Amino acid sequence: MPEAVRLMVDYAFTELKLHRIEAGVMPRNLGSIRVLEKAGFHREGIARSNVLINGKWEDHQVRRSSIRKTSGKGSARLDRRFRPASANRGDPSA
Repeated sequence: MPEAVRLMVDYAFTELKLHRIEAGVMPRNLGSIRVLEKAGFHREGIARSNVLINGKWEDHQVRRSSIRKTSGKGSARLDRRFRPASANRGDPSA
């Protein structure tokens, strides 16, 4: 599952030219949190009573992956801790 999220994030930043992606996850859903962590999403905070699920307002942990501006005009870098999936193709050590 983390690889599928990585591929989606890589596509969103490289092909769609998005600047930021947010994900909301229930704080008790540790499996989903781990998938997002492996895909380079960083915790931003808790959105209190954010989503209505089965008649109950639930908190969600907000996570983000984004592109940060770096020095130099127009330069940017991915604010993620993984190599894009395309960089791993054909490299058995990756």
